Amino acid sequence: MTGNKNTVMGIRNTVTSANTAIQFVGGTTVLGNENTIGSLNTFVLGSNNVTSSGATTIIGRTNGTVASPASGFILGNNNNSKGGFVFGSLSSAEQGQQMILGFGGTLTAAQGAYVSLYSNNKHSFLPQSTTGFSNVAINVDATSLSTNQSQSDLTVSKQIRIVGQAPSTNCLAETLGAIRFNTTTGKHQGCGKNNSGTIDWYDLY
Repeated sequence: MTGNKNTVMGIRNTVTSANTAIQFVGGTTVLGNENTIGSLNTFVLGSNNVTSSGATTIIGRTNGTVASPASGFILGNNNNSKGGFVFGSLSSAEQGQQMILGFGGTLTAAQGAYVSLYSNNKHSFLPQSTTGFSNVAINVDATSLSTNQSQSDLTVSKQIRIVGQAPSTNCLAETLGAIRFNTTTGKHQGCGKNNSGTIDWYDLY
C-alpha cells in the first residue's frame, strides 16, 4: 500500500512537500480555506492558519504567520505557538510546554518551559452553587482539607508575599480588610478602624 494519509477540504489550502511523502503513520487533515500547512501529523479546522513543523492542532483562524508559523495546540484566533498550548486570542507562546489561557498574553522563550499564563483583566473562582464555597490550594491538595480547614478560601504550603508599594492605595469603607506592605515604613498595614472609628491604614505590628 502506497500513498499518503492527507485529507484536504476547502479552497486555496497549501500542503507543503513535507506532507506529500508516503505516510504510514499519522497524516494531516485540513478543513477550511487558505491554510498553509508545513507540519506533519496536523489537524487544522479554520482559515488563514500557517504551520511549520511538529505535530500541530489548530481550531480557529489566522493563527501563525509566514514569518512565524505555528506549532503545538491552538484554539482561537490570531495566536501563535512554538509547541505550546494557546486558548483564546492575540496570544503567543514561544516555547513548548507553555500554556496560555486568555487574551493578549505572551510567554517568551526566555521564561522557559512548564509555565502557565492566565491573561485577562479579572478572574473569579466561584463554587458550583450559591450556598457553597470555592477553595483554592497552592502546593496543597484541596481535597485533603478538613471541613474547618475549608473555611479558608486560600490555603498555601509556605507563605504569601505582598509586593511592597509606596503608600498610594486608598483605605475606604468599601476596602476595609485590605492588607498592603508599605515600603516607606517597611511594615504591613491593614485597612481598618481605630477605637474612635476612623478608617485608615494602620500598622499591623
